Order: sequence, then C-alpha cells, then structure tokens
Amino acid sequence: MYGLVTNLLTPDNLVFLAAAIQAAALLFRGQIKIRVSLLIGSMVYLIYYMTVATEPLWEAMIATAAMSVANVFGLGALLLGNTVRLIPARQIPLYSMFGSVAPGEFRALMRFGKIRRLTDDEVLTSIGEVPDSLYFIIDGELEIQQGLGRFRTPSRHFIGEVSLMLGTPASATVNIKAGAQLVEWPREQLIRAMGRHPKLKIALESLLGRDMARKVAVGAGQIDAKYVNYEPTVACLF
Repeated sequence: MYGLVTNLLTPDNLVFLAAAIQAAALLFRGQIKIRVSLLIGSMVYLIYYMTVATEPLWEAMIATAAMSVANVFGLGALLLGNTVRLIPARQIPLYSMFGSVAPGEFRALMRFGKIRRLTDDEVLTSIGEVPDSLYFIIDGELEIQQGLGRFRTPSRHFIGEVSLMLGTPASATVNIKAGAQLVEWPREQLIRAMGRHPKLKIALESLLGRDMARKVAVGAGQIDAKYVNYEPTVACLF
C-alpha cells in the first residue's frame, strides 16, 4: 500500500491525479462539493508544478493560485449564505416563519426591511392607490375592506404583494390595529434591490407566490385555515 501511494504521488502521476479530482468534481451537484473538489485538484496541480521540473513552473503556479483564491472567495460566500448564525437573534422567529428561504437570501431581504411595533392604528393600503411599502404581519389584528365586504384576518401573511409583483394599485383597504408587529419594506427600494440581485428577486417571488396560493386555497376551502393562519373568509389578494 505504501508503495502504491508513493508511486501515485510521483510528479509524472500528480498531473493525472489532479485532472481526475477536478473531473470528478463536475459529477457533483452541490456547489460546495464542486468547489472543494476543484480546490483540492488545484492544490495537487501546484505540487506538480513545483516538482515536475528542476525549477518550479512559476507562471502555471501563479495562474493556478489565482484561480484557487477566487474559488476560496466563492466557497466562503456559499458557506456564509447557508449560515443561520449570522442572522440577528431578534430576526430568528421571522426567519422561521418564512420557511424555505436560505439564510443569505433572508439577510439580504432584511437589509431593506424594518421590524416595528405600532403605537397607533394605521392604514397599510388603500383601494386604488399604489402602496408605499410591502408588509409582512408578524402579529396583530387586521381589518380588510374589499368591495362591499369587510372582515378581519389573522397575521403572518404579506400585504401589498400583488401590487408589488404586478405594478398595480391595491385591491383592498387594509387597516391594522395598534400593538401589531410587522416588517415594512419601502416599495421603490425593494424594486431596485430585486433588479440588482436576481437571487433576492427569486426568493421574494417564491415567498409571495406561496403566500398568495395559501390565501386562494383557504378562500376556496381547499385547506383548513388552522394550518396556515388564515380565516376561511379570506379569498382576496392584496
């Protein structure tokens, strides 16, 4: 076994070993596994460039090292994007409410959001007017007026999502009582951020899409409201 390892690590064989490792990396699906394998392959290439000739192949080493550094930065970004520990403690309950959003995407979204507790009643949206913000209701009592109907609905859903996604005025007037807690994202700032960061746009559209689907499903009686925190009377989108 020792002799086999020694033969494998000779300069003539190192180049084949490095190529095999990097080729195998392309068989993985996960970005982290791919990047780690490519990095290991690059390290083997560096050893080869140092030992294959009487003088190290500096040009090849510099090029390989530069690509490895870029790979390390990309790997670090991926690891940070999947790290829940970087989410502030006060935002962890909200992160749990959002469900499948990656930690990095949640942090990017919350850079533009403000969590606040209301001291007075507020009107979040008005029929026929474009809302200034997108809201997520953490807790509190809402009163919805849509057409001739007026009803109440519990928390933990978005307000103003249809207007944001379609660029239309609000289809309902939404009042919220003092004492409620919500997250508010300024509309124009959020739109610009979504334009600059495609991953943020995809994550937010996924959140809003699931929220709208739950509203429709509960309103149609397809889901028991107790499982999704909606009243059966809510068949409207805001």
